[in-house]
Amino acid sequence: MEYRRRRSARRRNEAQGGALRALILMLMFGAAAYLLLGTGVGRKLKEGYAASLINGCAGGVQSGALPEAQTPLPHLSTPAPGGLPAPTSAGTTAEVSLPGIEIHMLELGIFDSAEALEGAAANVKARGGAGYVYNDGGSLRLILAAYPTKAQAESVKQSLASEGIECGIFTVVREGVQLLVTADEAHMTPIRTAFASAYDTVTQLDELSIDMDANSRSVEYVKEVLSEIAANARTASQGVEASLARSSVLELLCGYYSDVCGFIENAAGASQSETALSSAVKELKVKTALRYAVLLEKTCG
Repeated sequence: MEYRRRRSARRRNEAQGGALRALILMLMFGAAAYLLLGTGVGRKLKEGYAASLINGCAGGVQSGALPEAQTPLPHLSTPAPGGLPAPTSAGTTAEVSLPGIEIHMLELGIFDSAEALEGAAANVKARGGAGYVYNDGGSLRLILAAYPTKAQAESVKQSLASEGIECGIFTVVREGVQLLVTADEAHMTPIRTAFASAYDTVTQLDELSIDMDANSRSVEYVKEVLSEIAANARTASQGVEASLARSSVLELLCGYYSDVCGFIENAAGASQSETALSSAVKELKVKTALRYAVLLEKTCG
């Protein structure tokens, strides 16, 4: 598959890409961070601050203290969970799994009003950043970018700090889950594939975002890759939908793929320039990673 070949080539660039991405972020967001933090529009965050988006199940806080009240994940179109599926009289039962996830997000500030945040988020997006707004119980967090490891987030954070730009790190850690799924034997292989591919979608978007910054990919190239990722997600979802033994867990997985395909289509359709598409892909990466965290929460509930 063409995407797999591109993916292999991109991995060879990741070693050199770390320092370049940090430099790009410093240049890209210097003016925005000055406007946000230097003028007092956004409240300065304490270094090392981290909080969990959700509490319970198998996840937890990477560092720092828990917030006083539980912080919910974004509300998305996820069917209400009904626990693990009960075995049926026919079919086969197999164990499937969803790997855990870490999301380390650089945030530029916390705002009390949507009006103050609107212009700040637009400034970040105009410079190619995610500009993703997370409503944390009424406090609006402005997300700059997200990384799969804390080391990557810390590296960029320190590079920005050396230029006088302070960011916080907002961290979500969710452990993986193992599930028993019962379905017709003929549909078990596509079901297994769909579970295995759920986290792959997150990693593919992360690789695409890195590739864009490291190699200045064209709008046409990025949209082609996005189209292929969305097509793979739809194929995985169709494999689950074809099962004659739909369960609450399979409904949750279908809901995940449906939302992610919608995220990708919106990102590709709304972005006409390289800068706008860079921003859209970074925001897409954050939203998809958080949506995967919702899937983990629901399936273990």
